[in-house]
Amino acid sequence: MVKRGIGKWASWSVLAAVLLACLTLWLPAVARAEDGGSSIATAQELPLGTTFVGSAKKKDGYVYWLVTMAAGDKLTIDYQPINGGRVYLDFYEPGLTDFTIGDASPVVSAWSDGKTKYSWTSTGSGSWILKVRTGAGSGYQILATIRRANAAKITGLSPGAGRRGSTVAIIGRGFGASRGAGYITFGSAKVTQLVSWSATRITCRVPTSAKLGMVPVKVTTSTGTSNAKSFTVKQ
Repeated sequence: MVKRGIGKWASWSVLAAVLLACLTLWLPAVARAEDGGSSIATAQELPLGTTFVGSAKKKDGYVYWLVTMAAGDKLTIDYQPINGGRVYLDFYEPGLTDFTIGDASPVVSAWSDGKTKYSWTSTGSGSWILKVRTGAGSGYQILATIRRANAAKITGLSPGAGRRGSTVAIIGRGFGASRGAGYITFGSAKVTQLVSWSATRITCRVPTSAKLGMVPVKVTTSTGTSNAKSFTVKQ
């Protein structure tokens, strides 16, 4: 009986140790993903395409993010404060290594009493610095996306409606000369039957799993995801 009790205790001890080790490895990654860096030197890459929450519980309440863009790329940031207060954004030119308030003039400064969307198109290539400031005790929520200058763009679908399994031509630009790792979606359904692929025209069949009714069609390539065009899937 005693031996069995000791065995159970040992098993639980090992399990607890494993869980603690996993938690220790996991927590710093979460903190970095949420909080960015406390200086330009420690700035983290700005998470793109996913809403994330950050805090201003750093020295002086500043959090620094790194944004890498090429000429013509368009950065859009949808941001809002948490727990009241305001959110301040400063966007700085590439090449800065260190500065204090007043030493460098931001390209853009923006602030918000509520939900705000900010967009900026890069005129050159480099790693830009986005500095986020909030009031005492406040945090922020950000959804950031970058529309690449050479990203795919759909200008039309021919036809604009059809049954599952029917052939559709996707017309536009920036698709790339070949498919590579690219793919097409009709709503949440991914195309599995591709007829042809070129830089300006893709021909495919409507997925058999596509939902009936109007769905957004998008093309995803190595440069990002295109705009959406509506297609009506018929019975």
